[in-house]
Amino acid sequence: TTSSDRLWLYLANTTAKKQVEEQLEQEITQAKSLLGELSLTRNYLYQIITEMADLVFVLTQDGQIVSANQAAQKLLGYDEAELMGQPLTTIGADTAALLTLLAADLEIIPNFDTPNEPPFSTQHLDLTCQTKSGEHRLLSFSCAVIHSELRDLHTVVCVGRDITRDKAKEAANARKTNALAKKVGIQNAQLKQTISQLEAEINERQQAEATLQNIVAGTAAVTGDDFFPALVRHLALALGVRCALVSEKIAHTTATVNLLAGWSSNRQTGEQFLVESKELNVAGKPCQKVMQDA
Repeated sequence: TTSSDRLWLYLANTTAKKQVEEQLEQEITQAKSLLGELSLTRNYLYQIITEMADLVFVLTQDGQIVSANQAAQKLLGYDEAELMGQPLTTIGADTAALLTLLAADLEIIPNFDTPNEPPFSTQHLDLTCQTKSGEHRLLSFSCAVIHSELRDLHTVVCVGRDITRDKAKEAANARKTNALAKKVGIQNAQLKQTISQLEAEINERQQAEATLQNIVAGTAAVTGDDFFPALVRHLALALGVRCALVSEKIAHTTATVNLLAGWSSNRQTGEQFLVESKELNVAGKPCQKVMQDA
């Protein structure tokens, strides 16, 4: 036969190639599914951050602003485009202290071998920030560095809450508390003074009642001409005075009184004696003033 009458067949084993193609198709399908899930997760997280009432800043490890949510833009008066790429100190010089703390955390990361457990804690600081219009707001920041498997790339997330009104209320409450404490202190002092006055008045009244009882007890059994002498003697003893007298006013004059009975004691010898009844000249003396005031 001639060569044209011959049939040549070439056979190759494609099983392994087919398996590789099927495996690649499967991995591509899984990768597309994973990318879809990652995209959904990213959009979901972005929506959460965007709609949060608190301020959220995403920073580079150098402190440059990568993103700011709507709450941050609204409170500070900036558009996100105005903040992109700007240092965090754009919203206030005090934020430099926060960046200093975060820088200390970043220094730890290169030597940290177990990224599943962060070597640092979240930093918390209350800082005064300035809006675009120049208004000062007090913000409470919580910031942390998000570790990346790429050792030379890390992201800083800062969440801020406006506590300006809270601090103002605290200050107002503190002023009210201090004013109330001062008022209570004054009232307590006044109350103590009133109590002391009442105690003094009670003591005086008790002493007066005791004096009156002594006088009454000493004169209860005496009548007639002996009454007034007994009265002045017990009156002097009860009051603890050196002299006592009972007199009657003479009509149409305050310069002279008629002495009914008197009692006197010698300060040096302690001798006690009755004063005889007589007219007394009281002009310019305490007795005259008493009668005039009466």
